[in-house]
Amino acid sequence: MNAAFSIWENRISPVFDTATRLAIVAGGQIDPPMVLSVPGTSPMTVLAVLLERHVSALICGAISRPIHDAIRARNIEVYPFVTGELDEVMRAWREGRLGENRFRMPGCNPPSGGGPRRKRRRGDRRDAIHAPYGTPAVPDGQAVCRCPLCGLEVLRMPGKPCSQNRCPNCHALMVRA
Repeated sequence: MNAAFSIWENRISPVFDTATRLAIVAGGQIDPPMVLSVPGTSPMTVLAVLLERHVSALICGAISRPIHDAIRARNIEVYPFVTGELDEVMRAWREGRLGENRFRMPGCNPPSGGGPRRKRRRGDRRDAIHAPYGTPAVPDGQAVCRCPLCGLEVLRMPGKPCSQNRCPNCHALMVRA
């Protein structure tokens, strides 16, 4: 099993979306990790590097939902909201101890909780859907499914979760917008 750790100054990068370096370990061997510089911070570039290196687990700090979902759609396990020195985190991952409080980013829920939570405020729903050109506007209040890779947004079919739909453009699994 190959694992990738997003790094910044020999620590887990606090924000994966802007990380430019990955430490990759092969088959659970942590010494020495291969460190790669990722050209640019495009999510598609990072995803291509993960797939090229046959990574099956990504350990990172905070990560945005669209990038998380795009990586998960490619069957890569994501361990988000992790913090700490790279060597300690790699050892904890190998020993199955990433759930310990000392590896959890401040303010984040336990791993079973799925990360930080915020309260939904009144008016928090978007007024307009920002979809690719040629896509009709979605009426306010309608449930929407979004593609985490290309951003296409479509109306959700009643009784069918977004996760059971595939994007008509790129065939990735859709997520709830």
